[in-house]
Amino acid sequence: MTFPRKNYFFLFFVILGVTVVHNSCNDSGCTNPDADNFDPEADLDDGSCIIYGCINPEADNFNADANTDDGSCVYNCINPDYYCLDITFNHFIDNQNVNFGNNDPSYFNLAQNNYSVRRILYVLSDITLFFVDSTVVLDDFFFINSDLPETLNKTIFDLPGECTGISFRYGLSSIQNIDNNFINELDNFHLSMLWPNLNGTNDALQGGYHYMKLEGKYIDQNTEVVFYNNHTGPTNSNDFSFLFDPYTFSPSSSISINMNINNWYNDPIYDLNIFGSGIMSNNNAQTIIQQNASDVFTVIPN
Repeated sequence: MTFPRKNYFFLFFVILGVTVVHNSCNDSGCTNPDADNFDPEADLDDGSCIIYGCINPEADNFNADANTDDGSCVYNCINPDYYCLDITFNHFIDNQNVNFGNNDPSYFNLAQNNYSVRRILYVLSDITLFFVDSTVVLDDFFFINSDLPETLNKTIFDLPGECTGISFRYGLSSIQNIDNNFINELDNFHLSMLWPNLNGTNDALQGGYHYMKLEGKYIDQNTEVVFYNNHTGPTNSNDFSFLFDPYTFSPSSSISINMNINNWYNDPIYDLNIFGSGIMSNNNAQTIIQQNASDVFTVIPN
């Protein structure tokens, strides 16, 4: 069957019109270009738009456009309705402020080791804050790195009152200290503190994370200046972390956590000449440092 030419063109446009109508179906999605899930192809808003931000109107950084809280709310510490805790981390050799990066071995411990401190990195975890009528258990841990000044101060917001005490663990417990458990943490924590995993070829190195990296130089028995790397962590399947009893103080919104580095070496005595430059496979060295942890820290209100 054949169509006259004019009917043929009429049928072509009818078919074309049906196609155009078919392509004009609406695509639903988020049409707000400021949303985190904006869909540029959508022409019908379905109410799914997500805008992350602080949704508490009492916070200093309240975002009136946000509809999904991202945990970023910041509260003024002076505001009596919103308390916070400023924590400063200080490091001493007895009564002297540590001169990080100085390679001149000018400090002494009870073993009469003459040593310097190049840097210190360590973890405090299982953190609990105490208040007059309550406690707050933090989900996060503290990572302190003397090479990164921004890690030497922490502020914890939105607390129920002025803090009256704190407890924490040096290092990470065996429950938390799992390979690749903290890949996305800030301050390059994962790569900085990774404990090697040799896949069963060395029982001392089974993965997880360091508790501490304390590094510098010392003068050995031959009066040579040599490096030491006192790296602590889970050795030979043993957990050498240390959970401290709570430190209590008068109510405060600002405290200092002070470390006396010499106390890692003093009771029982740790001799750099005995344990040498590296201790990651040495259970005896790890045990002594764990035992010495009990009086390394002091906590005072500011």
